[in-house]
Amino acid sequence: MRRSAIKRTAMRRGVARSWNSTLNAVSPKRILVNREWAKLSREHRQREPWCAWCGEKATQVHHRWSRGQSGPAIVPHKMLLSLCARHHDLIHHTQPGRVLARERGWILKASEGKRELEALQGVTHA
Repeated sequence: MRRSAIKRTAMRRGVARSWNSTLNAVSPKRILVNREWAKLSREHRQREPWCAWCGEKATQVHHRWSRGQSGPAIVPHKMLLSLCARHHDLIHHTQPGRVLARERGWILKASEGKRELEALQGVTHA
């Protein structure tokens, strides 16, 4: 099978999906949430600069209550955990990592996350 002579380029964030589309790749609401999350993540890594698992420099921030389980994107710092990339991947992509994280309280079920967030409602992000 011959490949097309058309040059293939990677799509850039925020660029319309096709030449005749008026839709943005990222919605304006999502852009605002992403900016807020970037700020909160940076603040959290300044407050807790070390990986909670191994003690190395933290490069990522983990939501204890997964956004995929209807958890909110912007939460109090107590609902976040600083991790190095290796251990963040371990938690999300391996069964033993998930089991250990659940035992340590680093992953919450939706009902647990909702309960904990309600208990922290008086806590601000600062």
